Amino acid sequence: MLVRWFVVMVAMGALLGGCLIGSQKRLNRVEVQGEPTNVEVSFGTSQLFDSEQELTPGADILPTTSALFIGEYALSMRWNVVGFFNLPLSSNRTITEDGRLKERFAAPALAVGALWTPLIWDFRPTSRLELQTALLGGWVTQRNGRFFPLGAVRLHMVQDEGFALYVGTAVAFRIDTAALIYGVGHRF
Repeated sequence: MLVRWFVVMVAMGALLGGCLIGSQKRLNRVEVQGEPTNVEVSFGTSQLFDSEQELTPGADILPTTSALFIGEYALSMRWNVVGFFNLPLSSNRTITEDGRLKERFAAPALAVGALWTPLIWDFRPTSRLELQTALLGGWVTQRNGRFFPLGAVRLHMVQDEGFALYVGTAVAFRIDTAALIYGVGHRF
């Protein structure tokens, strides 16, 4: 199910990109006071949907809210090195059919990888919208933490002053978790 969800999100991104590609202009990196910026730091939130939880028929999974800290370094106009720290703010929760709440510890996670920007659309004189995809390798930080690959797609709006805003989705494959991600950042 998670793979299907990720494929649908990538297809939606490609469809949006196809609509925007005709409007694409050649752009330089965002400039703050005349100098190109290479670093972006952002703070956001993610709603984690963990399908690994024990389910009984009729049970409902509640999303786990977490704080998301992302750092990026631009290697070029289209390629970035990206890393994140995801700190769950609540436990993984499931409501059983009889109305009981089951809770399980939600461990923080770290990941590092590459981010690619296939489409850039200059929609205002001082702003642009980017379609970004990322592949990362992550580690769940607990005693027997494990490695997981992660794929993400997001829409990223950035202004010349450095303000950035994003919304997207991510899927961690070995730990069967999907996430809705959103937040704000600053390039400097």
